[in-house]
Amino acid sequence: MIRVLLADKLTPKVVDSLKEIPEFDIIEKTGMNYKELREEINNYEAIVIRNVTKLNKKILENAKHLKLIVKEGIGLENLDVEFARSKNIEIRNTPYSVSIKIAEYTLAFMLCICRSIVPSYKNIKEHKWDRKVFLDGIELFGKTAGIIGFEGAGKEVAKRELAFGMKVLFYDFDNIKTHINAKQVSFEELLKTSDFISVHLPLNDSTRDLISTNEFELMKSNIVLLNLAQTGVVDDRALLKALNENKIKAASIQVSEKEASEKFQLIDNENVFPFPYLNNFDFEGHERVGLDVISILKDFYNV
Repeated sequence: MIRVLLADKLTPKVVDSLKEIPEFDIIEKTGMNYKELREEINNYEAIVIRNVTKLNKKILENAKHLKLIVKEGIGLENLDVEFARSKNIEIRNTPYSVSIKIAEYTLAFMLCICRSIVPSYKNIKEHKWDRKVFLDGIELFGKTAGIIGFEGAGKEVAKRELAFGMKVLFYDFDNIKTHINAKQVSFEELLKTSDFISVHLPLNDSTRDLISTNEFELMKSNIVLLNLAQTGVVDDRALLKALNENKIKAASIQVSEKEASEKFQLIDNENVFPFPYLNNFDFEGHERVGLDVISILKDFYNV
């Protein structure tokens, strides 16, 4: 049998479904410390993790039989990708499982910012009736949306933006063919012509500080930036400077619990709309990611 370690907590339905596959010996051991995991990992051919368990070089050195790492979600920041691949350990993740959630958050914040929903809500809750707040809005219809990182969530965002009557441009490192009415353009053209830009890229050497001072200089002064990427793809200091100097209209950013206290300057800016880091799935997302994990394991081991 193929021994599979579930090192982070998965939904009971996913675990039960995995245990029903006769070729797999599924072992749940969550919450292990560094020493425990380093000793335990040598007993398995595959491991499934989320964002809690960290697989660094020293742990993977002891994974003598490991052939597959399945990471729920998009980012691979909690594992040593280069070392794992040097040991011929395959790494697979589930980017499409969170695509719907990311797309809905993107459109939610576009509407929230454009329709002044938060200021209007607060104004009325404070028993005021400031017409300037209510009238300070713009339409999505007819505007140009730029998407950086098209595969997965970016494509789902594009579908929804098209439904709002927007023109959709996208930039990606790869040449992508798509059947939807979205046009691939250069990075510079996207920055110069978009009214809204959403970012959907993992953090790596190619994407770190992809959007920084020079990029903000190219953007329209009334642009709305929606950063759905991992921390580091957008340069926070450059973003704060652009906001303070009114070089962009507004920005929405993901913030993890750990980062919250480190980003007070950015969070406190009145034109920044922060939201919690999307590393937890909603109910449907849990179901979707579970199916992806099962599919990856079955496909890899051809069962």
